[in-house]
Amino acid sequence: MAREGKKSFLKRHFNVTEWMGLNDVFKRLRLLPSLFHGLTTVKKNLHKETFEEAVVRLDLSKQDIIDKQKSFFNAAIVFVICGLCSVAYAISFVFSDKWQGCILASMVSMIFFAHAFQTHFWYTQMRQQRLGLTIREWLCTFFG
Repeated sequence: MAREGKKSFLKRHFNVTEWMGLNDVFKRLRLLPSLFHGLTTVKKNLHKETFEEAVVRLDLSKQDIIDKQKSFFNAAIVFVICGLCSVAYAISFVFSDKWQGCILASMVSMIFFAHAFQTHFWYTQMRQQRLGLTIREWLCTFFG
């Protein structure tokens, strides 16, 4: 009896698993497969909308569209420049044999290039006044 009293006292006052938050860690681990599935599957758009319908729905004027095109194109240029600077920074890490910095700078450059692609894709859709372009159509318009 006295021994269980000590055990319950220790369990109550020295609950290491609670201090470490292991219950929360296990909850998050059980959540990972659904998060991965949500990130890797493309959601089907049930409502197809044309460019003209979107312009009417958002109440955009011609000048608004032109301004958005310019801002998307400028953002794409800024993202490409930042990505190239990150690549140069990664290369400088290669020459100084700091591989962790090279990997990190490369990942940052990939993020910049992904944002550049996204904003240029939106720019291309607005320039062609057509929603729902595929990557192949974007490549054809980008490279001629």
